[in-house]
Amino acid sequence: MRNPDPAMYLPTSWYLWESMVVVLRTATDPEALAPAIRRIVTLVDPDQAAFDIRSMRSVIAASGAEPRVSR
Repeated sequence: MRNPDPAMYLPTSWYLWESMVVVLRTATDPEALAPAIRRIVTLVDPDQAAFDIRSMRSVIAASGAEPRVSR
């Protein structure tokens, strides 16, 4: 049995990221939940914006489309 690789978790406040990603699992259409997600983010932190809310299916489709288009 191999020993696990060392890992360290740091607070996100230590890094200046241009954006962060949150993944939600839902039984309904993710785009339909966009207004509620934006409201919740605003309640937690009014200075943060929730944007580019889309389904994982569309994220995967877009990531596969770029290499086909750029060849």
